[in-house]
Amino acid sequence: MKIFIILLALLINETYGASVQKLFEMTKWENCAGKLPIEIFLEVNQTNMVPNKIYYSGHLDVSEKVSGPIEFSFETNKCDFSMQKCEKFNGVKLPGICEVLKNVNGPFYPVVKAFKPRLSCPILPGKYETMNSVVDVSPFAPLPVDGYTWVSTVKASSGEGKNRKLAMCLLMETKITLYKTRKNKN
Repeated sequence: MKIFIILLALLINETYGASVQKLFEMTKWENCAGKLPIEIFLEVNQTNMVPNKIYYSGHLDVSEKVSGPIEFSFETNKCDFSMQKCEKFNGVKLPGICEVLKNVNGPFYPVVKAFKPRLSCPILPGKYETMNSVVDVSPFAPLPVDGYTWVSTVKASSGEGKNRKLAMCLLMETKITLYKTRKNKN
């Protein structure tokens, strides 16, 4: 039955020329409470909303050297649009961020290269700016993520063992909706 419904949806889509994409609307982007070595101040351009892309400008303020192994962790909750019902969705850890910053062929390189001066390890004190940048979120478009607000906490920690400390903490909310367009039949 599920296969029949999927095939029917594909047939209707091709017959009527509809193209379904997803809008990723950043509704919240702020640093966690308390002063940490890295603070991120970004403005997401909501007036230039394009399916599967997020446009942003801003800067990272780094108040002290961040060195040693750097790891990102993501904790995500899936909420309805009214934010009345939320459920813990997933937690992910990404170690080896210094290698990610060096990898010019990696999937995160477009985000890394957007910052001037270029981010590298150790992350030195200073201001790192990005202007009119875009991140392509189309790899997430096929996933069943629309119809929800995704509430995430992103943390970066550095150092090892007892010397490990929190370097950055960011609170984000992203509302994902379907966006339908008509194909041009010219």
